Amino acid sequence: MGRVDLNRPMATPTDDFADRLARARKGDELAWQALFRSVSGRVAGFLVSRGAPDAEGVAGDVFLDVVRSIRRFEGDERAFRSWVLTIAHRRLVDALRSRRRLLERATDPADLEQSDPVDTESEALGLVRAAEARRLLDHLTVDQADVLALRMYGELTLPEIAEHLGKPLTAVTSLQTRALDRLRRLLESGEILL
Repeated sequence: MGRVDLNRPMATPTDDFADRLARARKGDELAWQALFRSVSGRVAGFLVSRGAPDAEGVAGDVFLDVVRSIRRFEGDERAFRSWVLTIAHRRLVDALRSRRRLLERATDPADLEQSDPVDTESEALGLVRAAEARRLLDHLTVDQADVLALRMYGELTLPEIAEHLGKPLTAVTSLQTRALDRLRRLLESGEILL
C-alpha cells in the first residue's frame, strides 16, 4: 500500500473544479466532458420540468452558449451551476416564445414532432422524474413554477433566484411559499397524486 504524504494539501472539490475549468478554457476535451456531466442532468431536468418544446435542442443551445462564454465566467462550482441554469432559463424563454410563434403559423402536425426518446437508463429516469415534476409545476403560476424549478434543478438560493429573475427577495420567498402551500393542498385533497 502506498504512503500518504501528509504535507501535501488535500484536493477539494473546488480545487478539482478550478482545474477542470482552467483545462476546459484551454480546450481540454476531458475537462469539457466533466463540466458537461456535472450539470447536464440538472439542465435536462429543468428544461423538461418547465415544458421545453425540444428539451434536447434547447440543452444544446445552452451548452453552446456555455462554450462561447466560458472565458467570461468567474466563480466556483456552485456559481457555475447557477450560471448554467440562468442560461438554461433564458434559452427556455426563447424556445417557448419561438414555439408560440410556430404554433401561430403551424399548419402541419409533423412540424410539432418531439425529439427522439433518450436511450440511456439514467437519463430516462431523470426525464421521468422531470416529467413528474412538470406535472406538479403545471398546477402553479409561471413565476411559482420557475422559482421551484430553479430551486430543485439549479439548487439556487432564494437570493440567487431573485437576482436572476429580477424580482425582490421578498417576492421570490412569497412565490416559493405560495407554491409549496398550493402543492401541499392539492396533494392532501387528492386532486393530484404522486
